Amino acid sequence: SDASGFRVPFLTSLGISTLGGLVYLAASALPYGRPATMAILAARLLGGCGAANSALGFAYVARGTPREEQTSVNSMLSMMRILGMAIGPGVNILVSWINVDFGSWSLTPLNSVGLILIVCNLAAIVAILIFLEEPEFSDEDGNEGEGGENDVESVNKPMLSKQSSSFAASTLQVTRAFMSIDILVPLLSLFMFNANFQLIETGFAPAAYDALGWEPVQTSLALGSVSFIIALCMYVVMNLSKRGAS
Repeated sequence: SDASGFRVPFLTSLGISTLGGLVYLAASALPYGRPATMAILAARLLGGCGAANSALGFAYVARGTPREEQTSVNSMLSMMRILGMAIGPGVNILVSWINVDFGSWSLTPLNSVGLILIVCNLAAIVAILIFLEEPEFSDEDGNEGEGGENDVESVNKPMLSKQSSSFAASTLQVTRAFMSIDILVPLLSLFMFNANFQLIETGFAPAAYDALGWEPVQTSLALGSVSFIIALCMYVVMNLSKRGAS
């Protein structure tokens, strides 16, 4: 994003995620067993790579939002992601009735999720193309550029030349900053939170099926309720950060 602005990496990540949805949709057309399983794993990998654009969102906020507002804006950004995780499982309720036969291949409640992923990612691509504005950049003299796609390259030329001339030094500085306690503690906290959530999400579905006979709809409702609780906690954090800033 430093070299080409935010639009290109956003579109690239969404394109990768769209490809993941397409692979997931097509996995059911493959022979049962290893080919279909590997296709689903590939689809999850592509979807995860596309989901990495959440880091772009935080970088966008850091670039274009006043420092005193960044905590609340980042909390709102995280809340939208969690709400998406809460609403997403509810899609299983909407697709539970889908059963369209195309002869040798059928659109079912299981593979139709891939089609929904494709549509949502395409809608996000259109939104990025229409609404995303490049944040304004500031040089060392405090002069701000006009922003926009056409100005990104000219504004970043001095920055890129300095970075290329002292790449080793800047890499060492980033590594030291990364290992500092002020960065490491919240980073590890986020890592542990996401790791535990993914562990629960991965193990919950088979455990609920074996113990309670739950189908995807019941499992989705349970996981969605957890996401709503997380979103509520983030809302509380956002309001507390506003009070601390004032």
